[in-house]
Amino acid sequence: PFVIIFVLMSRIYPLNRPQWLRFTYILLGLLIVILALWLKLDFDILFYLYIAKACFLLDRYWLVSAIGLGAVSQFLIFSIHTAQLRQVCAAVTNQSVNFCSTRLLKYPFLDYLLAFIPTFCFIWLLSRMAISEQKSRKKAEALTTEIEGLAVTLERTRIAREIHDALGHTLTNLQMQLAVAQEFKERDLPLVFESIDSARELTDDCIEDVSHALRAM
Repeated sequence: PFVIIFVLMSRIYPLNRPQWLRFTYILLGLLIVILALWLKLDFDILFYLYIAKACFLLDRYWLVSAIGLGAVSQFLIFSIHTAQLRQVCAAVTNQSVNFCSTRLLKYPFLDYLLAFIPTFCFIWLLSRMAISEQKSRKKAEALTTEIEGLAVTLERTRIAREIHDALGHTLTNLQMQLAVAQEFKERDLPLVFESIDSARELTDDCIEDVSHALRAM
């Protein structure tokens, strides 16, 4: 049942949820792990797994709260199991005196700290490195997107400048030719026809410039 619960919970990763919901998710996972440890199931690795998840999901205040609650709960389970082991040692024969006088039974709190602190520090440093790498990758992706957008803007500006320069010049000449044709329509028909022919050529140039600009876009 515990394995099924952990598999189902592993499919949930509330990365984009509020902090209190992330904290609830981590706390629920830690409580299930503590219950498994209470039943003397070897699920210590899952305890540190949820500590690692907490490093990814929670901010500093929530992270300290989750780790503190989990560590205290785990130490209580550890102390209870140590006390039960002492009772067993007290009931056995003298042949087990050497086993019952080990440092684990003499200094349980020190033994717990020597096991918990290095493991937690390693997990925290590894999580920080992964988070830093993830942030760097996101910054690189954002920078790439910004560069692509800037490149698109520059290309649009270049095309607009080309249209303005080429098409604007052609339309100005076209306007002048039509003005000449209108001015001399009753006095100089050959000049009028020449201006109209020029206007026709300029119109073709305008169409070609617009087609070229559209193909470039």
